[in-house]
Amino acid sequence: MVDSQTHLFFGDKKMNAKILRRREVAENFLGCSPRTIDRMVASGRLPQPIRLSSKTLGWTQEMLDDWLAAERSKAEAVAP
Repeated sequence: MVDSQTHLFFGDKKMNAKILRRREVAENFLGCSPRTIDRMVASGRLPQPIRLSSKTLGWTQEMLDDWLAAERSKAEAVAP
């Protein structure tokens, strides 16, 4: 498997970012199926991925960490 390390530009800053593909996010990050990832993106429950090429999408680890932290905060606010 090719390591999906890439350079992203945020404003004028160049950053090295690990890009996680759909299967990696499904199996290693959320513990669900890739199809569930598709449904979560379509419903707005998961951030839109970054388009890396015409057929390749992915998320940075930072994007997913931020999303997960926000989801935890929502859950803690609802918990008794």
